[in-house]
Amino acid sequence: VGLLGREAQRLIEPFARHVVSGRPLVVAKVGMTLDGKIGLPGRGRLRVTSAGAAGFTQTLRHRLDAVLVGVGTILEDDPALTYRGLLPKGRPIVRAILDSNLRIPPSARLFADRQAPVVLFCGHGHSRTRRRLLEQAGAEIIPVRRGKSGLSLARVLEELGSRGILGILVEGGSTVHWSLVSGRLVDKFYFIVAPTVLGGVTGIPAVGGAGYAGLSKAPRFKLTRVFRSGGNLVIEAYPQFSRSFISPWLP
Repeated sequence: VGLLGREAQRLIEPFARHVVSGRPLVVAKVGMTLDGKIGLPGRGRLRVTSAGAAGFTQTLRHRLDAVLVGVGTILEDDPALTYRGLLPKGRPIVRAILDSNLRIPPSARLFADRQAPVVLFCGHGHSRTRRRLLEQAGAEIIPVRRGKSGLSLARVLEELGSRGILGILVEGGSTVHWSLVSGRLVDKFYFIVAPTVLGGVTGIPAVGGAGYAGLSKAPRFKLTRVFRSGGNLVIEAYPQFSRSFISPWLP
């Protein structure tokens, strides 16, 4: 397959994933330093990547139907998570938030744009008062069962897929990335690497969680593209369990 053919395959990648499984293509994007850090304790995520990386993020949001983040990202950064690119988008991007206990404040920037839907996934047994306030702010709230380390991401993906969401861009944080990797639920990663080093032992890693006991248990990735974007290095990588129809792991 030539260069143009490969790009055409990327464009239909979400559709193909959804048709086969009913689940969306899951694409994770993480901006990090050369030593794999995304932030510092107590200060949340740092904007380590350049404006060029922000443009690449908008390209991904244009191609995919939803953005998924954990509530920690909302509490620390208060992002809008909207599509702000120049190309027209057929329908507003869906903002999906993992918030087990409905901690997100009704004043969050997410709710300023009523055109782009906000879907909050929470656990059962949440506060009815909190739910009512968030629904008044514009959120749709969907309780899902809990897994071993939080909400069942498999159930979240099934729910989004049932709504016609073909592709999801996961933008963190560190714990969410780990849940996707350890649960073998992510199809593709984009690691956006900034030319700087934070150092230290307390920095927040790109992929957090409990980690693997050794290399023999850790999943392998194949790098399919490496390119520059605004002074950053972008690495496109498919895990060995990817279910994308263009995964390099397929025979």
